[in-house]
Amino acid sequence: NILVGTSAGNLINTGDSNVCVGTEAGSLITGGSDITAVGQWSARNNTGINNTALGSLTLVGVNGSSTGNDNTAVGYGSLGAITTGDSNVGLGSLSGDTITSGQRNTSIGVNSDCLAGGDDQLAIGYGALTTASNECAIGNTSLTQVASDGFRDLDTISAVDLAIGGDKATALNLGATDIDTSVLGPLGVGTTAPSTCLHVLKSG
Repeated sequence: NILVGTSAGNLINTGDSNVCVGTEAGSLITGGSDITAVGQWSARNNTGINNTALGSLTLVGVNGSSTGNDNTAVGYGSLGAITTGDSNVGLGSLSGDTITSGQRNTSIGVNSDCLAGGDDQLAIGYGALTTASNECAIGNTSLTQVASDGFRDLDTISAVDLAIGGDKATALNLGATDIDTSVLGPLGVGTTAPSTCLHVLKSG
């Protein structure tokens, strides 16, 4: 074990291969192994294994309740509320900071977050927020356009304004008054094999 800083990893007894750097980093770890905690109070209350916490208050957890494993938190306060949640990823200040028991969630971007106890959520972008398991959120409520160079098949569209193609000015723009497909190949809505420039397949 490598321990640097006031009270860093000071309760480790049987745990091994741990790195704790910073005041009280990993200070309540006892038998946990393969934990990397860098930053003040990083992984302070988390006694799980295979966790990585980089930044002050990352994976700080709740005293006596944080046993989650295989979590990765990068950025101030990222995944700071984890209790029993496993395999979560937080990248950016305060990313995923309300996740507690959720599993396999990914929160990327400052203030991006997921439902506390939800599973398999993906939040990408500043302030992006998911509210249910198996949900993906890209951007915050200010987002008005999503652009893609290669996405062709759409099943469900809920964005206010969606541009598809390399040039947003001339590509297909759903929500506009006209359609210019000069830079866009066949587009399928509800089908992965469009037979015309714009092929909408109604199910049921």
